Amino acid sequence: MNYGRITKYLIFAAAGLGAFSRLEASTSNAGNMNGPSIGPASDEELTISLIGVPEAYQLLRDRGYSKCSLSEVDRSVTLSYIGSTDHQLLACLSRLPALVPAGGEFTLNMSSFGGDAISAALAGLYLSNFRATVVVDGPCFSSCANYVATAAKRLVVKPYSFLGLHGAPMQFTAANAKKLEDSIMADPTVSDERKSGRIRASLDAAKKASDVHLLAKQALNVGSQWYELNLIVPRAQTGAATNMIFIPSEDMTAKCLKGLEQLSFWEWSSDTDREAFRKFFPGESRFVYVNLEGQGTCN
Repeated sequence: MNYGRITKYLIFAAAGLGAFSRLEASTSNAGNMNGPSIGPASDEELTISLIGVPEAYQLLRDRGYSKCSLSEVDRSVTLSYIGSTDHQLLACLSRLPALVPAGGEFTLNMSSFGGDAISAALAGLYLSNFRATVVVDGPCFSSCANYVATAAKRLVVKPYSFLGLHGAPMQFTAANAKKLEDSIMADPTVSDERKSGRIRASLDAAKKASDVHLLAKQALNVGSQWYELNLIVPRAQTGAATNMIFIPSEDMTAKCLKGLEQLSFWEWSSDTDREAFRKFFPGESRFVYVNLEGQGTCN
């Protein structure tokens, strides 16, 4: 493991967020893994919520909402973040060094539908320097589940909360680069004189997203099935839904997140639970519950 390379990506811990703001701006279209649109359409529909449904579902209806809070009780530090996995998450985490030494313990309450994959991967790499208890309070979807939850030493998924997966930034290969180039060349909304510049920028952004993803996957010691859902979910099972939300089982989470020391995991147990979730995901969103039955391990 090239820890010098990791340190390069974690400059904000000692020197602020300037470098990351520039990186995030230059790759704003790379690996952007925002979650599905959420509802419900009216506040009246929220009255169907079950007791214990996290408030985060309501707060995150505003895609621009972000809140970071820090508390310390008897030298026990808790950081709470609600919002996108972007530069605001990195800014929130930058408050830790003043209170928690490297290798120290703290709790991160996390509620997010995802966001920029690069920022989330950098956050996960940074969190891996601590013994973090990550508490999922509501959704931890997309890049939140890919990189923040996977950096935990202890993971708690509270009632009516969930981890949601839908893949990772594409691996940067010659074949994938050609597909990206062809898609831009065929895009009628991009003028011919702008296509070469768009291709260069898109390829550069895709390579950065792929490099940071692979670095985080290796550093966080995550099994491939966590990101490559095609390995465990047959194509026929996914259907034609626009937004697929893959929810890993407790067993799959324990096997794929190899750095976990302790896991407390809520899973829905009835149709009522499932329908409570669906009220917050209008349209064509579809839940697919995934596990590793018959596979044994997560490699």
